[in-house]
Amino acid sequence: MSIMSLFAFRSPEQQKADAHRYDRWAFPYGEAQKRRIAELLEQLLPEEAPTTAMAVYLIGREGYLGRYTEAPEELAQRTEAAKLLGGRNALKKQLYGKKRQLLPRYLALIIADEAVEEGLDYPSPDILQKHAEMLAKQLK
Repeated sequence: MSIMSLFAFRSPEQQKADAHRYDRWAFPYGEAQKRRIAELLEQLLPEEAPTTAMAVYLIGREGYLGRYTEAPEELAQRTEAAKLLGGRNALKKQLYGKKRQLLPRYLALIIADEAVEEGLDYPSPDILQKHAEMLAKQLK
């Protein structure tokens, strides 16, 4: 966000359109996907408040996938290494001290969410936890 965007006036209609576009980016399969992500966050990160976990998840998702306002062509050019780095960096800014150990769990869910299709067949929390452990080693 630039300093100029602080002074930009957005009509209520523009704000609503922006919110709708963000929701479609964050949860392309709608409310069912949002509920499923919330459930998985609760299972993977029981030590986090649900609203905090969702906010951190979405920030990490944006770091991993790229901003929802970026052109699809730019997003398609991101390599897996760039995605991991972007997700890690975004999550590191949100997770301080001992909370930083939660980063691989968030990232494992973000990666699983990228691969999910309309059936919302996410890996089990146990599988996500194992993937998080592998990511923790990879990110060191």
